[in-house]
Amino acid sequence: MSEPAPSGVIPNPVLDIDPTRDAYLGGNSPISRLSRDLFCQVFEWYIPVRTQVQAMRVCRVWRDALLSTPSVWSVVSNEQFEEHHDGVLTSLLARSANAKLSLTVDVTAHNWREVTDCIEANLHRCRSLTVDCVDVLDDDGAERLTRVLSHEPALALEALRLYDLNWQFNCKSHDDVVLFAGQAPRLDLVKMHTNLASLRHSDSLGAVQRLRFRPVNSLESLQRLLSLFTAPKILALDIDDWVSDWVGGKVTLPSSIEGLIVISNSSWPSALPLLSNIHHAQLLHLRLLLHLETSLSDATALVSHVLEHSKVVDIFIDLISDSEDLINLDIFWDSHERHLYNVPLAAVSLPTVFASLTWLSLGERAFTIESGLPEAPALTWLAICLIYGRYQLEWGEASIFLLPREREPLFSCPLLRTLKISAPPSSEPNAEDYVTYIAPEMIREFMTFHLAFNDSRLDRLILEGAVLLESRSDEVAELLALVEDYSWQPGFLTPASEYDDLMVYHETETD
Repeated sequence: MSEPAPSGVIPNPVLDIDPTRDAYLGGNSPISRLSRDLFCQVFEWYIPVRTQVQAMRVCRVWRDALLSTPSVWSVVSNEQFEEHHDGVLTSLLARSANAKLSLTVDVTAHNWREVTDCIEANLHRCRSLTVDCVDVLDDDGAERLTRVLSHEPALALEALRLYDLNWQFNCKSHDDVVLFAGQAPRLDLVKMHTNLASLRHSDSLGAVQRLRFRPVNSLESLQRLLSLFTAPKILALDIDDWVSDWVGGKVTLPSSIEGLIVISNSSWPSALPLLSNIHHAQLLHLRLLLHLETSLSDATALVSHVLEHSKVVDIFIDLISDSEDLINLDIFWDSHERHLYNVPLAAVSLPTVFASLTWLSLGERAFTIESGLPEAPALTWLAICLIYGRYQLEWGEASIFLLPREREPLFSCPLLRTLKISAPPSSEPNAEDYVTYIAPEMIREFMTFHLAFNDSRLDRLILEGAVLLESRSDEVAELLALVEDYSWQPGFLTPASEYDDLMVYHETETD
């Protein structure tokens, strides 16, 4: 028979306890050897809130440990609870006591009163606040949400994400809006997909480094918004709502901005008119995310525009997952980098792009028999980035290591000295513990039949993360005869970037 739910616990049958489990799971089980602090840290860092709630049903020891550790409940969301039951968010926040919060809320026509009350009561301890308006609110709900976000200080807040494409924020009032009563001294990240017309400058925007706006529908409105922020570092723009005439004159980016991200979620409008009206030559980083249906002519024009003032020394090219005709580009020179996503493959076959290349990285599916790459006369270093092991069955057939032998090489790089074959470490989440193996014969045939380089042997062959199959010593010997030196390195785990959050519409896209 289950016990009454203790104070602060969501009334739910999932919390009922099986008393026969207590002695085992709370006593001699392997997990019982963990200290309480370590046990709770596992839940705090890795376990989503709904699973935390369910875990309290396991035994009294688990329930007592979780309920007595407020930091376990410091990442709170009502997204995972179906139909947003009344009281769920209030109960979860009560468990966190006074811990610093990362709070994510769906606001609906049914729950807006509870949600806005919870934001108001806990905003002072929020480090991150994500508000997603999933319904159209009535006038009272829209006004209440606006008031909470504009009248309450947020002294601990570092990140604000407001997703409100129905434009309900300040929709009924034409008053100027000052976020958080002008008091958010730690605010670093702002993603506002809402009505921005009434937003005004305040001290709360002074520390913001990373911005993403939508909708911004003219150059004039963009210039006004940029003037509200003291020293932003990275700006991301969704251009789907831009008007076609691009009126408003040239936009001058603040001197503090180092990176610009332009995102198109449809085939129109083009990013080129925007880039033509923004002075971006001084930027260290420029990233363009193009829609899958972007035309070849538009993509080619964008590539040309991005590269026209720079001498490229390094490019990474990779096919995207669902099209053999589209690629992703990472382009580097000196301290600059350019990223173009979902570009038609033929768009990179520009002589100016490859003429000065010295370093090139290719995804394993980067070219086919019909679409070889142009000659790279200055290239000395080439890397092949392998497909994740879990995708090999689906995409492996298009690997450049499985191309049929051809009389003419697919890629000419006469000065090539180093070939690197790279696979992600098994510890990377997308790798899902797969270890990538590659046969020496596959590498040898790729070098022999599909690459053209002047010398009979390369200086170096490097395997990074990928493991060479050594069961056939004769095949290994034939491969090593083509290089002066062979070495293996552990797989490289790409570190988190300050661009990551800005590159996706909603942070859950990265989950």
